[in-house]
Amino acid sequence: MLSVNGTAVTGTLIGGPTTFFSNIQGSAYRADITGLNAVIDGMNSLSISDLAACDSINNGAGVLVIFDDGSSPEAGIEVRDGADLAFVNFSPPLDTTVPQTFTFDASAFDRVADLVMFFGSVADDRFRPSAVDITVSPGGVTTELVNLLGSNDGSEHDTVVISVAVPAGATMITVQAFSEDRESTGALPASFIWNTAGVAVRGEEPPGLDGRITGGGSNITVDGLRITKGLQLHCDLRNPNNFQINWPGAAFHLEALTVANCTEDPDIIQQPPMSSPFDTFQAEGTGRLRINGERDENATVRFILVDAGEPGTADTARIVIRDGDGNIVLDLPETVLTHGNFQTHKD
Repeated sequence: MLSVNGTAVTGTLIGGPTTFFSNIQGSAYRADITGLNAVIDGMNSLSISDLAACDSINNGAGVLVIFDDGSSPEAGIEVRDGADLAFVNFSPPLDTTVPQTFTFDASAFDRVADLVMFFGSVADDRFRPSAVDITVSPGGVTTELVNLLGSNDGSEHDTVVISVAVPAGATMITVQAFSEDRESTGALPASFIWNTAGVAVRGEEPPGLDGRITGGGSNITVDGLRITKGLQLHCDLRNPNNFQINWPGAAFHLEALTVANCTEDPDIIQQPPMSSPFDTFQAEGTGRLRINGERDENATVRFILVDAGEPGTADTARIVIRDGDGNIVLDLPETVLTHGNFQTHKD
């Protein structure tokens, strides 16, 4: 039981209890709070309290809202919830999660899907690696979101909201979370409970309300790399999306942004006025690569750009580029910009 805006709410057990280790068990609960009339048109703020009154460890709570914004055609929505626990060193089936596949009708046009997920129990006192794979098929590729989880929405709770490109003809999205150290950091992989995954496949025109990040000023440089001033990337994947990266003897040009996740890191204190509701842009894409005159039309990029506020002296970039064979050709760790800045905007 917990409270929403001061009103007590009792959930229904939808997953577990599942023994994780020793006497530790994981469970998940769901409650329909529509009848509270706590969500109205426009901006909303919900207060979730009294979780500490529970008898055992609490990993947090999330609110998933399905709404009608009047657009047409309506989005196709599917939600899965329960308690799927995973830690890489445990015996099967607790070493990984069960992949979740969402199906929908094909379209002759490219579309965008919104993926919303809730996770609990990822430690907030140290780094614990993880991975989430998203596969769009047929006609799509598998996108890896590495180390996305980490108590980003309160102690031991993660809310993940991601825009996924759905090419024409695609009919399914498969999502799976992993307790793995894919970047070989040496840290112990995360143990977690996957509570919720929901997919909404939008119509042909995304609403474009999530915001964007741009490169302000002149060319941005970071540790010898040059990012041209045409930088513009949208959280909801809508065009234009421009990202050009140059380094000695090589260059990468973004052709398509395939996955984007815009989040607000509570540890980043931007100087007012706030320009947008997010400060961190994590994404993946495909594009053209040129190294020493050789062209590769099937390169990929994974990056994290952080707008730490004006004047931009604390903005950071993390960039990994692979060639068409999957070989890493550029691996830039999280690095502070040495010239220029990033700017996030509300659309």
